[in-house]
Amino acid sequence: MWVLQVSVSLFSNAARSDSFDAGGGSATGVDAVAIGESASASGNYSAAVGATSNATSTGSIAIGNASRSLDTGATALGLAAISNGINAIAVGSNSAAQSNQSIAVGADANANGTGAIAVGSNSNAATNGATAVGPNATAVGTTSVGVGSNASAQSNQSIAVGADANASGTGAIAVGSGSNSSGLNSLALGATSLGLNSNSLAVGVNSSSSGVNSVSIGTSSSASNSNSISLGTLSSGSAVNSTAIGAGSNASGSNSVALGAGAFANESNQISIGSSSSNYFFPGLVRGNASAIDAALPSKPNASGSNTSYYSVSTNTTSSGYVYQYQNNNQTTTIKCNYASSPQDCTLQNGLQYGGTNTLSNGTGWTNTTVEWFKNSTVVAPNVSAFQADGWDVIAGPGDATPVTPSAAVNGRFYSSLSGSVADGTYYIAKSDYMTQVSGSMYNTSDCYSIGKSNSTGDTVTSNSCLPLPGVNYTTSSSSSAVKSSLSTPPASG
Repeated sequence: MWVLQVSVSLFSNAARSDSFDAGGGSATGVDAVAIGESASASGNYSAAVGATSNATSTGSIAIGNASRSLDTGATALGLAAISNGINAIAVGSNSAAQSNQSIAVGADANANGTGAIAVGSNSNAATNGATAVGPNATAVGTTSVGVGSNASAQSNQSIAVGADANASGTGAIAVGSGSNSSGLNSLALGATSLGLNSNSLAVGVNSSSSGVNSVSIGTSSSASNSNSISLGTLSSGSAVNSTAIGAGSNASGSNSVALGAGAFANESNQISIGSSSSNYFFPGLVRGNASAIDAALPSKPNASGSNTSYYSVSTNTTSSGYVYQYQNNNQTTTIKCNYASSPQDCTLQNGLQYGGTNTLSNGTGWTNTTVEWFKNSTVVAPNVSAFQADGWDVIAGPGDATPVTPSAAVNGRFYSSLSGSVADGTYYIAKSDYMTQVSGSMYNTSDCYSIGKSNSTGDTVTSNSCLPLPGVNYTTSSSSSAVKSSLSTPPASG
């Protein structure tokens, strides 16, 4: 019976320009072929093979149950495949090539833009010129490319290559499993690498560039601020215009440079060279005139100065006492004894020991003169809070690691983390990227003498030099020569 149907169909087709249909199909186009229940080939030279398959345009081909080829030269091959553009090709169950020259290959593959290509199950090339290759790969930006399982190129001219790679910025490129390039024209190269801002570049496994124009190269390297650069495993440039070069290097100060494995530069405009255990810091450039900055610093008082808002001046008597004389064989010897000493502890010149009022344990004729002696210590200390109020930053203070102060020609920050502790009364301060030192001073007097001063305790002698203080009853010169002259003749006992 089927042979009879075919022969009848062939006989009838001969009258319709050699078109052919069979199995309940309908071939109505010139030289068309339709095979299958309700198959339809209505385009000239078209072919429809499969139940309910449909080829509607010149040269179109639909093969597979429910397949449809709806435009000139289109090809649909597979169950429910659809080809709906000039010369479009859809191959695979439920595949769809829906624009001119588009290609969809794979179950549920979709090519929906002119010249778009989708290859792989559930792949999607959604715009003109897009290419998606791989299961679940997606290319939704114009001329974008997504290659790899679950790869996604989401913006125009973006490229994502690798499993789960994602390029979502315009012109962005992500290459590597799990890589992500979301910034405009950004590049992420390496597994889980991240290019997250405009013109950022990340190269290396787990590398990250999140600042505008930032660059990170090396495993787990990070450039997280504008124009920052990190080069080396675990290197980090986290401040504006910072540069870190070397494994584990860290540049966290703006405009800073850290060079060497583990080197760190945490101050603005700083340059660091070394390693994690030995860092050497060089000054950055100074904004403005460094000599003018130095000249604007308040001057430090000397021993005879007075308190200012920037410095305090204090004077204390460190030792004082009476002058004694001893006469033996017409020879006069002058000695001193401390106020605070008990008579038994008062050691005199020539090993003599004071043994009581105007007497000696090994001699007699000792006289307590009207001359007194003293030594003073004057301390000038900086008030660092006053400098801070003027806008100076304290870089280091007493007990901190000592910065190495640069010469006046260097004008910048320069210090070593390996040096000793800052001394008491000393501070290193910085302003406008210029560092200098402010420190206290101590002035110790030599032996000073007072003539004619009434005998009293030594704490009344507070002169900060050998010059007598105004208001203290000194009756003559305090110089040593005057004292010796006044003692050329022993005074009367008393």
